[in-house]
Amino acid sequence: MAARTKVEALGWLRTPRPGYGGMCLGFCRDAYAIPSKYNWAITAWNNNRRKRTTPWTQAPVGAFLFFAPHGSVYGHVAVNLGGGLMESTNSQRQYTGTYRIQGWVNVGYKYLGWSDELNDVLIPTIAGGTSSSG
Repeated sequence: MAARTKVEALGWLRTPRPGYGGMCLGFCRDAYAIPSKYNWAITAWNNNRRKRTTPWTQAPVGAFLFFAPHGSVYGHVAVNLGGGLMESTNSQRQYTGTYRIQGWVNVGYKYLGWSDELNDVLIPTIAGGTSSSG
């Protein structure tokens, strides 16, 4: 199966989903139908060939936002929704949801940057390829 486009992934994200507590990388992979490769979000970031370290305010909607480990070795990744919001997992709630990026930074998550690639799979519609509306 080919990876989803940004528009398809954003549609998939509209439904809160249970069972992703502690599985942010799996959640982002599933949103875009990307195969598994790395075990942890920080490993996916460290091996990413298309890292952008500009502020999240400059990240396109649909981009993968990466954060340094906070209280663990795993790191965190979420999908940018624009307007300072991201779709993410929440280990305490055990459901996915929409969160303010600044709120996560305020509690100690260090924003690393964004990418239009995850697990070596480029999603051209994130940063301006064909069908980039959304």
